[in-house]
Amino acid sequence: GSGGDIAIDDIAFINCSPGDFYGPADCSFENGYCNYLNQRHEDNFDWTRIQGTTPSWDTGPGFDHTYNDTFGHFVYIETSFPRIPDDKAILTSAWIKTQNPVSGIFSGYNCTFSFWYHMYGVDVDTLEVVMKTKDGNQTIVTKTG
Repeated sequence: GSGGDIAIDDIAFINCSPGDFYGPADCSFENGYCNYLNQRHEDNFDWTRIQGTTPSWDTGPGFDHTYNDTFGHFVYIETSFPRIPDDKAILTSAWIKTQNPVSGIFSGYNCTFSFWYHMYGVDVDTLEVVMKTKDGNQTIVTKTG
């Protein structure tokens, strides 16, 4: 049968000032979802935190990226049945300040982020990282499998 997975792990923010975040933003998913919100009314299903390998055969990573073994954790979504085109699973971070509200100085220009991802399978569609601002949404990463 067909199948597919998208997995993410080790979200890290680099060169960020301590005051750039309203809450912790780095996450290896070893102790839960950190400060990420997994339940959104704008999506159709949720990310699943798992240890080891994903349940669908030969689609997901065989181990955690943080520790490079089957004892660590990561989050993933199954992209095969019962998923249908345009289904979404949204994982939301804490707000990240890009402008100091007092001084008006932009602090986020040197602040970058990285994350590990795995996408594999017949039914894999798209992984997007979207930055929400007061002016709207901006897609900053798009990966299609």
